Amino acid sequence: MATKMEELCDQVLAARAQRDDLKGQLGACEKALDDAEAKLSATLAEGDGKCTHAGYSFSSSVSVSFKTVKDAKDKLVGLLKEGAPELVQETVNAASLSAFLRKNEKALDADKPNWWAKAKKLVERSESVTLSVRKAAAKKK
Repeated sequence: MATKMEELCDQVLAARAQRDDLKGQLGACEKALDDAEAKLSATLAEGDGKCTHAGYSFSSSVSVSFKTVKDAKDKLVGLLKEGAPELVQETVNAASLSAFLRKNEKALDADKPNWWAKAKKLVERSESVTLSVRKAAAKKK
């Protein structure tokens, strides 16, 4: 016959085993969810970026940001003074730089000014895709 202490030890071991099993299941579920969200985001990006299904509204958006390559800020500021003097006061704020490049990237790529070809090597461009899922508004009859 097991003592009270042994029963409690068994309960602790069983609960830990169950927790470990659930962690494994959660990890697999998170991976499946990430894969499905990535595929849905890519599919939404091919269309108009949104859809409604099963009472939910799904939308996808892409945000672009830029940051300066390590140890290249001074060189980049010099190039920006040449090509975009309205952006540079004494130095360039990282958020201002990212906003300027995000807003003007297509125009700069199209015009191909000399300074932009050099500056483009001094910044890193990154995109992040966000999937939004909301309960869809009820349709009025």
